[in-house]
Amino acid sequence: MGFSRPVYGCARREIGRFPGLRDEIWLSLPFMELKETESGGPPRLATAVQAYWSQDRSSICFRFVGADDGIVSTFLEHDDPLYMEDVIELFLSETGSMNRYKEFELSPANVKFDADIINDLKSDIQVNRSWHAAGWRTEFDIDQARSGFVSVWEIPFECFEVGCPSPDDRWTMNCYRIDRSERFGDEYSAWSPTGKINFHIPECFGWLLFEK
Repeated sequence: MGFSRPVYGCARREIGRFPGLRDEIWLSLPFMELKETESGGPPRLATAVQAYWSQDRSSICFRFVGADDGIVSTFLEHDDPLYMEDVIELFLSETGSMNRYKEFELSPANVKFDADIINDLKSDIQVNRSWHAAGWRTEFDIDQARSGFVSVWEIPFECFEVGCPSPDDRWTMNCYRIDRSERFGDEYSAWSPTGKINFHIPECFGWLLFEK
């Protein structure tokens, strides 16, 4: 099953600080709606992602907003296998390479996983956990009253080989979520569906377009 690769126009915003979970800056930014990764249909639990970049702070910020009806999150250590429980994820290639990209994961407990990935696109995926995204800042809030969550990330461009991008540059990217549920079963969702329960399919990555 083939899916078209989406493009997200990433606006430039300059606010001079880490954005709050419900900061006004998010009100003007478009959403990426995640889909069920095998079928491309609507998932049981909705998730949306926003992003903007800052030249002054030399960073990119993301905001994940999702519905939830039960948190599964027990890992406490950096680079624990967060994907085994509830997690939100971002794969990003600053060079557009299909074979190498950065992986970022965050649990509801605000525990991080980051790695440099080498993918031969056949059978071997090398996960370099010794790589760490210096300065990557995150917040995660579980909103029990609204049965949902919101999370904000800021990733410095110094984490990437090319540094700060220029307007009209394109990076390849995908955003994901895994929800574990004893009642409803596991759900895998993606901004750009992969057609499989496998997120490491870089030919399915969408495009992140840095706007002026």
